[in-house]
Amino acid sequence: MSDDAAFSRVNLSIDVHARVLICCHDVCRVALSPSPAQVSQHLRTKHNIPAAERHLVTDLLKARTSPLQSPSEAPVRQDGSSPDPNLHLVHGFTCKFCIERTGSSQVMSRHITSAHEKQRLQLGVRRNAMYEPVFLQAWTKSPSGGRYWIVEYGGSTTRPVGGKEVYDHLEDVFERERGRQKGFSGHGWREPAGNGLLGESTENC
Repeated sequence: MSDDAAFSRVNLSIDVHARVLICCHDVCRVALSPSPAQVSQHLRTKHNIPAAERHLVTDLLKARTSPLQSPSEAPVRQDGSSPDPNLHLVHGFTCKFCIERTGSSQVMSRHITSAHEKQRLQLGVRRNAMYEPVFLQAWTKSPSGGRYWIVEYGGSTTRPVGGKEVYDHLEDVFERERGRQKGFSGHGWREPAGNGLLGESTENC
């Protein structure tokens, strides 16, 4: 049995360019630590892979002449790359004014407030005009330092806005309206009871 076939039997794949080991199971679709012991533990606890197959994988990893890299150190792919079906596709966001990328509109909104609020006020635009929705991929979920790359999906790197983003936008509008109305609190206006028109939003990831 070839090395590739042995890895494929347990839903693992090696990216030969970045030299990372990817778990292709639907619940994962991320790169793993190259440590044979950690790979074996992952296969056992996450996917119930039998011991004999785990031992084969660890033996192959130990015998490699070109060691695999940690996902945190592997080079990210170029923006505009085709989506990799072995990796999780993130409906994310990219800042128009720096390299900040995230899978959460709330995190991106906080980034705009902390890093680009002066620019936003000078431009006179809403926070969501300072970033755009894109398709992202990374070696790991929620990578440290925003180590994502933008992928071209369906012929475009820009993601159609809808669903959760519309909800977040409406909540943002409502919050600003509440703030404006609070300015009239001294003139007889009273904030209605309850949480308002919209409930709490959740993170995208």
